Amino acid sequence: MISVLYFGIGLFSLRILGLFLFRAFLPKLNVHWPNILGDLVIVGAWLAWGMMWLREFGLDFTEIVATSAVLTAIAAFAMQDTLGNVIDGIALQSDQSVKLGDWIHLDDIEGRVVDIRWRSIKLETRNWETVVIPNGLLMRSQFRILGRRIGEPLQWRRWIWFQIDFTEDPQAVITTVEKAVRQAQIQHVSSKPAPNCLMMDFDKSVARYALRYWLTDFALDDPTDSSIRHHIYVALCRAGLTPAIPSQKLFVVQDDEKYEERNAERNIDHRLAMLSGIDLFQGLESLELERLAGLLQPTPYADGDVLAERGAVDDAFHVIVDGEVGLVLPDQEKSDLEVLTLSAGEFFGERGVLLGIPRASTAIACGSVECYKLQKTDFQEYLQIHAHLAEKIAKVMASRHIRLELAAEDIGHQKDQNKPEHHFEVLEKIRSRLGLGSLRDL
Repeated sequence: MISVLYFGIGLFSLRILGLFLFRAFLPKLNVHWPNILGDLVIVGAWLAWGMMWLREFGLDFTEIVATSAVLTAIAAFAMQDTLGNVIDGIALQSDQSVKLGDWIHLDDIEGRVVDIRWRSIKLETRNWETVVIPNGLLMRSQFRILGRRIGEPLQWRRWIWFQIDFTEDPQAVITTVEKAVRQAQIQHVSSKPAPNCLMMDFDKSVARYALRYWLTDFALDDPTDSSIRHHIYVALCRAGLTPAIPSQKLFVVQDDEKYEERNAERNIDHRLAMLSGIDLFQGLESLELERLAGLLQPTPYADGDVLAERGAVDDAFHVIVDGEVGLVLPDQEKSDLEVLTLSAGEFFGERGVLLGIPRASTAIACGSVECYKLQKTDFQEYLQIHAHLAEKIAKVMASRHIRLELAAEDIGHQKDQNKPEHHFEVLEKIRSRLGLGSLRDL
């Protein structure tokens, strides 16, 4: 009886020692052992303690195992699923594939790990459900651990989809949505990386957009999504960009000459309104402006588009009616450095069209840009009729060339091979190429 008592005290002492070692002492030393491995060590210590006591009573443990080999095989076969789950659980714990608190997505199940046992893992879902997943199923399946990335904080990217009429400027939509969401104080939304908006697709009569943000509390995905959608909606409404739904319209028109004339008149009216606000064309009579408007071709550009490349000879004259265009030069590190900005009402491409000179800089759209393009032959013919415009253009050309030369000198860039000239010299060259005669003959 006393021997049995000593045997029980030994088992109890080993258990207490194991709990102290693996649950208290090692964690203080920042050594974290998987719970299952700790339990295995304790079980191994119990077996060793039991073998010692069996020998004390004259029993050989190896003989007992040999005589019960058949029973052991039968038990192992009957418990193969359970043993498989136990071994898989040990594997999961040993390589730290899954940890307590992780959010897991497996098939149609998504939840937070609240317990890791010998045979299974317990998940708590957002619907207040507890899901028990056998370790073997987890090891044989592909699953996702949400928000975990080496060296990064715990956060998970979410997508908010919305639709806008395809006729709206994508850059205006993207800028409006990003500004609204980034400036708003929305709980559980990470500021790094910042939320960003993308145009994803065209679908029937709408353009599809997505706002991507990083969620910091995975349990509050739907409430945070709802808050984001609210901010997007009111921001779009403030900007006059009401969210749209896919629709189809059937237009029945009589395609005759009168219809074409009315459509052309609407386009001309719009262009005339634009031209009337550009300084270059001030002083022209309405009939002259109307003729010019008929020659213009609208050319929209998106942010970052290259409108004209350095070293190329422009074959068209461009007038900016909305947005900004940056003139850039490559610096010594082969990157682009903006040296001059052109805004609405200004123009570019005149050197190549009028003098056949290669460009000294690259023109790049800074945001959404709307231009009117006038082909080389049309522009030259127009200047032959309205020669007084050549003087305005010559002044701009001479001034801009000097500014580009100074900027190139500041960044140590090779200067343009064409020497800067006074605008009278530029004007002389323009008049000569257009066959307008010399200023001295006037």
